Amino acid sequence: MHTPVMLDEVLEALQVSKGKRYIDATMGQLGHLNKIRELGGEVLGLDYDEQQIERASQQLEGTSAVVAHGNFADIEAIAKKLNFYPVDGVLFDLGISYGQMKTNGIGLSFKNANEPLDMRLFDQTKENAADFLNFANEEEIYMVLARYGEEPLSEKIARAIIIRRSKRRIVTVGDLCGAIDSVAPTNDSRIYSRIFQALRMLINDEVENLQNGFSGALSLLKSGGIFVIITFNSGEDRHVKRLIAANKELIAEDWKVKKKMAKSFERSALMRVIVRT
Repeated sequence: MHTPVMLDEVLEALQVSKGKRYIDATMGQLGHLNKIRELGGEVLGLDYDEQQIERASQQLEGTSAVVAHGNFADIEAIAKKLNFYPVDGVLFDLGISYGQMKTNGIGLSFKNANEPLDMRLFDQTKENAADFLNFANEEEIYMVLARYGEEPLSEKIARAIIIRRSKRRIVTVGDLCGAIDSVAPTNDSRIYSRIFQALRMLINDEVENLQNGFSGALSLLKSGGIFVIITFNSGEDRHVKRLIAANKELIAEDWKVKKKMAKSFERSALMRVIVRT
């Protein structure tokens, strides 16, 4: 059974009630969506994973819920195409689920040594993580690891990657971990998590997608509508804070709730709640 992140806090923040409209823009395994629906909310769920959309469509057959395939960056266009706007609330859960990391076979987790180092969640025509590490120069690799991962050992790890690839191409998760192993304590999983997070954010244009999705969500909200965003690392939250500052004229109030998660998540979750003017 999938346990949705900060479920009670999300429902309270969104003020879910019968007849109101909500968009779960990162639908995943339906944890939040089903609870919103059970409380009487009309809900549109989005997900980039076509298999998840197929499963959700089967599970929600006969209900009033609507599901659509797409990236939350395109939330405005999708909602308007389906005439599902304006809405009372929007939810973004920016976490990658344990199930995705364990089973999708594209190298999202440092624990899956034999998987190809791909990491592409959305666009299979774009450069993958292995290509970036094999062709970028040392400075470019360092900047990505430092900017998106905020890893103190970024400079040493970037150099280790260059040395590693000079002997043979980096292809798998294990190849990258081997480079990290040469300069980092192997018992500190946080280092590996930050490096993999940085590459995932780069390869999937997560900062640009968040910016587009943030603007789209605000445009769909009614006056007084509520926008909830859950992040799992300081880098993601910093981008959210910048977006809040850049859209002050559209925001009546905002606050945050932090919660320490179970060990399987390895991180705390931070929920920001934004009210539309």
